[in-house]
Amino acid sequence: MRTLACLFLVLLSLSSCYEDNQDPSASPVHAWVPQYMPVADVQQIGIQTAKATQQAGKIYAFGNYLFQNDVQQGFHVINNTDKKHPVKLAFLKVPYSTEIAIRGNFLYTNNLNDLVVIDISNIQSPRVVKRIEKVFPVIDQKFPPVSNAFFQCPDPAKGVVVKWELKPVTGAACRR
Repeated sequence: MRTLACLFLVLLSLSSCYEDNQDPSASPVHAWVPQYMPVADVQQIGIQTAKATQQAGKIYAFGNYLFQNDVQQGFHVINNTDKKHPVKLAFLKVPYSTEIAIRGNFLYTNNLNDLVVIDISNIQSPRVVKRIEKVFPVIDQKFPPVSNAFFQCPDPAKGVVVKWELKPVTGAACRR
């Protein structure tokens, strides 16, 4: 009986040494894939026609206007002169914006990791008057939002990683 128990323990310990020799870069696996945006596109700020809100964020009141953040997209400019019937006038596109402050005729917001100052004295024609780069902490773009998973290694030459998507891919050489 003791010999059988020892044999069982030896087999059990040897089975723990089994190694999965699957090479994730050679066969399709579900892996996180970085989605890129060129830096020039991230920094494109401008006015557009009014549109529906996708993901409502903070609201900032300024005079007869409301600025409602559409998370990561920009700000809806709303005329609030008639409090019972606010009217969307335009959309101020500021990619990867989440915060807003207004002082005087200047709107301050983040544009990914930069602080941007926008002159809104003419609400129909806002203009960027200052950009201070890398004011905010760098968003970790080297890794997907999960650990212990395969992913495609980011390539800074392709632009800024703006999000990660889980897809079946070949060539997921990184793992975290």
